[in-house]
Amino acid sequence: MRIRYFINFFCLLIILFINISIIYGQENRLTLEQSIKIAYQNNQDIIIAKEQLKTSEAQKQQAIATALPSLTLANSYTNYFSNINGNEDPQRLYKTEFSLDQILWSAHVIPAISAADLLLQKSKYDFQRKKQDIELSVTKAFFGVLKAKRFLGIVLQSIDLAKEHLRQVMLMEEIGMATETDVLQTKLTLSKLNRDLINVKSSLKLAEDAFNYAIGLPLDTPVKIDSNYTIAMTPGSLDQVLADAQENRYDIKAMQKTIKMLEANIHVVGTSQWPSLGINATYDWSNSDNFSYEESDQNWQWTLGFSWTFFDGLATLGKIKEAESTLEQTESQYSQLIDGILIEVRESWQKIQTAVQTLEITTTELDLAKKNLEANQLKYRYGAGSNLDLLDAQTKILSTRNSMANSEYDYEIAKAELCHAIGVNIVNE
Repeated sequence: MRIRYFINFFCLLIILFINISIIYGQENRLTLEQSIKIAYQNNQDIIIAKEQLKTSEAQKQQAIATALPSLTLANSYTNYFSNINGNEDPQRLYKTEFSLDQILWSAHVIPAISAADLLLQKSKYDFQRKKQDIELSVTKAFFGVLKAKRFLGIVLQSIDLAKEHLRQVMLMEEIGMATETDVLQTKLTLSKLNRDLINVKSSLKLAEDAFNYAIGLPLDTPVKIDSNYTIAMTPGSLDQVLADAQENRYDIKAMQKTIKMLEANIHVVGTSQWPSLGINATYDWSNSDNFSYEESDQNWQWTLGFSWTFFDGLATLGKIKEAESTLEQTESQYSQLIDGILIEVRESWQKIQTAVQTLEITTTELDLAKKNLEANQLKYRYGAGSNLDLLDAQTKILSTRNSMANSEYDYEIAKAELCHAIGVNIVNE
């Protein structure tokens, strides 16, 4: 009875240890969502895009500042000498001045603020699109690692299968049921698999380096990612995804803001010859002893200023033509952008259709390859099949498993590319 309790207790400890190990291992494996968040923090392109956004915010602030009053406080000290009939009379002057400048009316102020606001909105859209670009890059690198690890597992499994077959062939050779040629053929197959293993390990290392680069970590950082991941994306009809792209794409929205900004800029350029009206008010006090306000000479004045450059040698006309030409070029680029996006969406949508069909065919091929291997193993075991046929069956199942892995990950990447093409996030942030 005590032995039974001891065994049960020992089994519970083992189960608990296994569960803790699984949980701990999962906690230390990055999901795709976590990988993308790390990239948002570390990727240099995102950092640059954030700084560009700050620049646009500062430019809008500067544009607004032109419509606000300018207040100035100034102190000055003057030491001068006057010579009257050969007698030098030193003089000192302490002066404090407070002034205000305010534009009352200028035709370019409101359009300039509007253009700066449009630039800021464009920068926000550019930033969001850059995040989606990073998201796609990380996703491709993430699944690139998963696929390389899958290939590694397939090759290792094939090596184990080849080793077991080699052991059987060598035993059969000893009892005269197999030839030396069978042994050599099997060893050659095993050698080729070992060579494939070297290439697969190299590909895995490159995939891990690409992943670390995509998320902005040192290249030698150990890569541990969650292998159980699929992208939750169900593509609609082609017409639907084309409509979604035109509605969601941030680069389309950014280009629309650019066009409006250039339209506002034409008005800004054209108003440089318009009259402007401003006011200046100044109040100052001064004395010869110190900066004290008491017993000082006090003065104040205000000036209403009017300015009108009614002819600038046709420079404004030239600037307007240049701005209009830039607008026309941008409108043509906008049309090209729309066409390019529609092509991109069509290609991404078609890739998914192809990936689905390929996945179905490859699944069937893998089932057939497994049955073919089992049949050849059975035939060879009973002397009804050749070693070459069995090795060929092993090679085919290796190739089919690789094709299956390619099909599965191609399908995930196709879904990610379609999400990117229609302007939606691959994962929920």
